[in-house]
Amino acid sequence: MGKCSGFGIVDLVSRENDLVGVEIGCHIGDTTLHFLGSLPNLKLTGIDPYIGYWDWDKRFYHQDKKYPVFVERLSGYSDRFTLLKDFSDNVVDHFE
Repeated sequence: MGKCSGFGIVDLVSRENDLVGVEIGCHIGDTTLHFLGSLPNLKLTGIDPYIGYWDWDKRFYHQDKKYPVFVERLSGYSDRFTLLKDFSDNVVDHFE
């Protein structure tokens, strides 16, 4: 695994307390795996709709095809990880 986008965050949080986190946009799970692998006391919820979309740069992103890869990679963390397959605006009320 390369350097993920959340690389420096692990050093900012306490590893001694129970942690609860939310990751918006999971892609193929590099950052998700980094957090869960580095912080055994973390319960994490990921939010990503995993649908294909046209971005601002006029490129089509096949996020829908990345979903099976993500599910397979995170299969060992079902006790500490939950995925909400939706847009963050739609699930914001699930969190304090």
